[in-house]
This record gives sequence, structure tokens and C-alpha cells, in this order.
Amino acid sequence: MSALIRCDGVSRRFGSTWALREVSLELREGEVLGVIGPNGSGKSTLLNVVSGFLRPDGGRVLVGGVDVTGKGPEAVARLGVRRTFQVPRLIEDLSLLDNVALPLLEEFEPDEARRVAEELLERLGVSRPGERPSRVPMADRRRAELARAVIARPKAILIDEYLSGLTEREAAIAVDALLELKRELGFAAIWVEHVISGLMRAADRVLVLHEGSLLAEGRPEEVAVRREVLEVYFGT
Repeated sequence: MSALIRCDGVSRRFGSTWALREVSLELREGEVLGVIGPNGSGKSTLLNVVSGFLRPDGGRVLVGGVDVTGKGPEAVARLGVRRTFQVPRLIEDLSLLDNVALPLLEEFEPDEARRVAEELLERLGVSRPGERPSRVPMADRRRAELARAVIARPKAILIDEYLSGLTEREAAIAVDALLELKRELGFAAIWVEHVISGLMRAADRVLVLHEGSLLAEGRPEEVAVRREVLEVYFGT
């Protein structure tokens, strides 16, 4: 299975602090690669480097074999990669529906774009798509941002804390919806998450970061019992 996204020895420093230290990974076509780690371990920095929002101080990022290191988010997006954020970045002046329809306007007439967006939001369980982002619960904002990321059928999405702030029931529904979309649309995902139980259910492989370095990698059930991972999370 070929690598859709590859990081070779990626490092990033903020002042004298290394947020990432020579991290290497591969995202294969159609898989969910989970990324976990304690606060400050470098998870969001990794997504920002991969998506082009941050330039690494060392190493390379390749998408589909193309070197996109330091070329910015537009270059990464042109190669079929989309992302979500810890705090959803939706346009407040637009409804959830119009936020999601926006990426389709170059391809479809407005009415058709809104029809496709409405169908996707309904599948994700968004009950008030006509409302502006600030007027709906965080769960609906996160679902709308995911819908906006996948509606143009990207090759991969980068997901940052999709389950954060959701109830246990909301998180379970969100994971089910994401997996259903993945099966249907065939995208791959790098998914950074604090809610480990949800991520472990969805991921094909898991990476563990600690203090900016790669601590462990493997299948979820293998990583969950690794001694070094348990020590980082539980001190045991």
C-alpha cells in the first residue's frame, strides 16, 4: 500500500523548545492513523507542519510523492488534503449549510451545492443547518467542519481533536459517522485526539508522541498495552 502522506525526520522548534524532534510517519491510502500523547507532546504542531501552516526546522513532508515542505497550506490542499481544527474555523456570517456548500461552488450551481451539503449535514446528525456557527452546540460545529473537509472528496483529511468537548454519546455518534463517511468516500486520515477510547475504535494504526518525539507505533490494541505508553499516561 503506497504512502499518501510521508514525514521524514520532521522537527520544529519554538525558541529553545523542540515541539517536534525528527518525527517520521506514513499515512497509507484509505487508513486512519491515530496520533495520541499528553498535552504538549507535539500533536497539533505535527498537523500544522503536515498541512503547511508551519514550516519545519528540519525534515521533509511529502504528499503523493510531492515535496510540499514549507510551501504553505494552499499547496497541500491542491494535492487533495483537507483539515479540521481544535476550534472549528467556520465563517460566522454564513450558516452551517452555506459553510459546507462553499467548497462546491466552483463545480456546482448554488442550489445543487446546498442540496449536497444539506444531505451530508443530515447524515452527520446536524439538526439546525440553517443556523450560524455561534448559535449551535460545539458538536454541530465540529460535524459541520468535518462535512466541509470531506465534501470535495479529498484524498486525506487531518483531524484535530474532533471529539473534544463532546459527551460520551455524542463522541460515539461522531466516530460512527466518520467511519461511515470514510468507507463510502475512501479518504485516509491523520487523527489527533485526546479522547483515546474513540480514537482507538477508529484507528488502523496509532502513533504516540511524547515531548516531541515518537514514543510508540502500532495497532491500537498493541500500543494500548506498551509499557512506555502506560508510564507516560499513568506513571505505571
